[in-house]
Amino acid sequence: MNKPLFSKIIYGITILLAVVSMVCFINGDIRYNHLNKDRLQHIQFIGTFHIGDDREEQPLTVENLNKVGAVEDLTMTGHVCEDVEENEQLFIYLRRISVEVYKNGIHIYSYGGNDTHLPNVRSAGNVWCSFFSEGLSTEDELTLKFHNPYPRNSAKIYSVCLQRFYVGDKMELFLHMIGKKLHIVVICMLILLSGIELLILGVTLRIMHIQQECAIFYCGMFFIASSIWLLVDYSYISLIIPRGMTLDVVDTLVFMSIPILGLGYGQNYLNNIKIKKIFFALEHILLFTAILYMVLQGFGMVDGEMMQELFMFLLPVTFGITFICLFTDIRKNEDAYARLVLFSGMLLIIAGTVGYIWYEISGVYGITLFGVGLGGFALIQYVIVMLKFKERHTAWVKTRDLEKELVESRVAIMLSQIQPHFLYNSISCIQELCLMEPRKAYDALAQFAHFLRGNMDSLTSTEPIPFEQELRHVKNYLALEKIRFDERLSVVYQIDEEGFFIPALTIQPMVENAVRYGISKKRAGGTVTISTHRREDKIVVTIADDGVGFDLSKPVGRSDGRSHIGIENVRNRLKSQCNGRLEVNSSPKGTVVDIFLPVN
Repeated sequence: MNKPLFSKIIYGITILLAVVSMVCFINGDIRYNHLNKDRLQHIQFIGTFHIGDDREEQPLTVENLNKVGAVEDLTMTGHVCEDVEENEQLFIYLRRISVEVYKNGIHIYSYGGNDTHLPNVRSAGNVWCSFFSEGLSTEDELTLKFHNPYPRNSAKIYSVCLQRFYVGDKMELFLHMIGKKLHIVVICMLILLSGIELLILGVTLRIMHIQQECAIFYCGMFFIASSIWLLVDYSYISLIIPRGMTLDVVDTLVFMSIPILGLGYGQNYLNNIKIKKIFFALEHILLFTAILYMVLQGFGMVDGEMMQELFMFLLPVTFGITFICLFTDIRKNEDAYARLVLFSGMLLIIAGTVGYIWYEISGVYGITLFGVGLGGFALIQYVIVMLKFKERHTAWVKTRDLEKELVESRVAIMLSQIQPHFLYNSISCIQELCLMEPRKAYDALAQFAHFLRGNMDSLTSTEPIPFEQELRHVKNYLALEKIRFDERLSVVYQIDEEGFFIPALTIQPMVENAVRYGISKKRAGGTVTISTHRREDKIVVTIADDGVGFDLSKPVGRSDGRSHIGIENVRNRLKSQCNGRLEVNSSPKGTVVDIFLPVN
């Protein structure tokens, strides 16, 4: 079966955006590095450092800085290996720490103090700070004083500062840093686009009234949150969004939402009710922690870093419980799709756990490992969702065809109820004329034969027909009745609107009721009026008579002999074939039937 047009469009947009994103990043990186390779330079800083008030100097190396870890205060003293010209822009990367810069004992710059962040937090976040040099030579003594307010900060906070000390152009630095993470950026962009596509697909299915699982929304949101968290890499994102605390809050909230969405997604494929309850409990514990973080951080009651530490404590516990639950459910789950989803979830948990352990040991986030694991997980989920969507769409098409066949069969049954009724009345009329007026009976029989020859196709039509064709049905019927009632029956046509469609045998049964139950019961006879006109966005067909009327509230089979089956049949066919409706108003002075049809 061919894929729906909207799916092809979504696939095309996904591939196009992915290709354009990759080309832009790669081309930009190559172009800027080629043209501006001399506009960015890493500063070699040589000297010593000491911790706090301890004046014992240690050689300034990455290895020594990693050994001391996240101490509260650290001072680096030394000189640069190459001269820095005046008005050149210097960049230093700070990971939740503050810095004061001195040149030959004179303070020239500071960042991360109380004037750079909110009162309820202790740092300005992860950010690149920069200042313009007043000229720096290899002979000048440069002193960097750092302060770390968080004991559980990364063990490599000071070595990162030493390794990320640059002079040059900001855009060039941005492209240089993002070039190091280009593979992760490409994976994240693909995952992000897949998540957006799944959300669009879910909304489309909802609009089309196709039954689908909540899993597609959870999966889409999980992809979007995970990719955004990986894309918010402070090493390059803070160069274009310098609001360190804002990025930190966004990063934390997105990070907290990932396991919550993951647990919600996994619940859709679990088979064991008890395990579902465990997932539900974990999901709401993490959700409560996230809400608590937003309240305490937002209202300035507690430093959000403390809530992050609580969440980081809950995370490995959640990983362990989730892994055991998935392993237990897989063993007894008979759904092949569900087993594959749960197994891929276990692999993602392993990748996340290894990345967490690596961070605790080395102080470096295992972004690459988690990103690759997320990419594999996303690919599996995307394939599964698309396969399930195909099954859902196929089932929907079959259901739609069955419903259409059911409607057509109902129409055929209703037509079969109407046809014998009309034929019986016509033959009865001719039978009466045979005894009283043979000549009229002869003319009536010819008229009846003409009616059958020209309009039999319309009797079995299940689709709306032109109004003019239905009007010929009515005129043929009234010609027969006119022979029978002669001057007692008058017909008036007020046709103001034409060129529309109407279900077959819609007007004729109403006219038949007007003649049979209205005019024929009145000794002096009466008039049947057929009119059409437009009312706003509706076309109204009116059949009115000045006969004796009848009581619609009486049930079928009463002694008056009137059966309302014909009226109900017409009402049902109007609703099913063209979304029209029927209104009947009757009184002792006559009956008015209004048929309302949509203009389109």
